[in-house]
Amino acid sequence: MSTLPALFTYDVSPSWAVSVGALASYAVYRVATGLGHDEADLSGNTLYVGGGVGVELHSDRLHVMPALELQRSVSRAGVAARAPDIGLLFLSLTFGIGPRDPPVSERPMQPEDAVPRESLTLRRHAEGSP
Repeated sequence: MSTLPALFTYDVSPSWAVSVGALASYAVYRVATGLGHDEADLSGNTLYVGGGVGVELHSDRLHVMPALELQRSVSRAGVAARAPDIGLLFLSLTFGIGPRDPPVSERPMQPEDAVPRESLTLRRHAEGSP
């Protein structure tokens, strides 16, 4: 199965974001040898389209993202073409642990951070530099 998603995320606040997206999936099904002819044969190619929505909640290191996705078959070939339309509903819950961002007070100071840019510009003009 191959999937092509288009995902858009909006950061509502520093601790949570909303994601929405559309997708297209292409699947090729084959009946495994050894199953026999009594099993349902849905072999063929199927194109699904759908969309989903998810919420990402995160703290310093922990990320939790519940998501809901709906797909519907729109094109089938092979034996699968004789089957009724297929709708798929996925509910997923993703967890992640990442590195902790150090607070601003613990980050190393950059030379540009020590003096505001405007002060550097004024100092250069006062010294006669372009």
